[in-house]
Amino acid sequence: MTTLHVYLVSESSSGGKFWEAMVDDRVLKTRYGKLGQDKKWSVKAFDSNEKAVNEANKKANSKKSKGYSEARVPVSIEHEPLTLNKDTPLVIESYIRAQERYPGGNADMFNLKWTIRTAGDDVSCEASMWWNYDGMHSHCKILVDEPLDKNACAEFLAMVRELTSQGERMNVCTILDERSDSEAYDTEWSWVEFLVSTEDQTPVLLFEQRALYATKNNPSPPNEAQQRLVASFLTSLGITRPEPFSDGKCLLRSRERWKYESVTEYQGGSRTSLPLYW
Repeated sequence: MTTLHVYLVSESSSGGKFWEAMVDDRVLKTRYGKLGQDKKWSVKAFDSNEKAVNEANKKANSKKSKGYSEARVPVSIEHEPLTLNKDTPLVIESYIRAQERYPGGNADMFNLKWTIRTAGDDVSCEASMWWNYDGMHSHCKILVDEPLDKNACAEFLAMVRELTSQGERMNVCTILDERSDSEAYDTEWSWVEFLVSTEDQTPVLLFEQRALYATKNNPSPPNEAQQRLVASFLTSLGITRPEPFSDGKCLLRSRERWKYESVTEYQGGSRTSLPLYW
């Protein structure tokens, strides 16, 4: 029986790394590598479950001190057609991140989370964000309770049903950020991710699009259907690209929409201490 499962990631312009640990009874299994790799486990037995858990936590804390942060354990979704009716309740958990040089003064990092729930024609959502500005970390809730573009949201949900019915349920792709050099601002979001699940938390569709900056990296660009999926998703939330988002030139950032509450500020943290998942 698994008593502990830890998955940590470290973001970078070259694609990022992961570190994973599982404790099963008295056995500790660990593995690490580049994000997306399926690495072999290293296995070590201990005298007790407590000692195995303590060792796993010790290793995890060491990784966190080096800039790793907790992340969602990667899901495995079958490439089999699945029929979703329009009335099937869904939960979409999404993250939109700018983690290199987000536009707007000294804002080095910006992470935005949306949780969307559907029940027939009813769609509700909640949103929050983390950001770093000039050494100050802040976290707040965004005061939105529904998609900002309902037509785009309807298109997005239709695309989810279409892709799942075709068995296209694992959608992982990469694009190239065309910024001129490492000191230029982001032109693409570093990472757009959303996981679609049923009410009982069964994953039905995953989409991950990551931006590559080094020219030596060869992107695996989204196909036409995936482009439509991510475009309708971002549009439904009132979001465009990082620079217009930073400059307030998108629907979410417009004066009547951009309202938030419960801002919490944290002094002196490193840029890598902003959470990828929360």
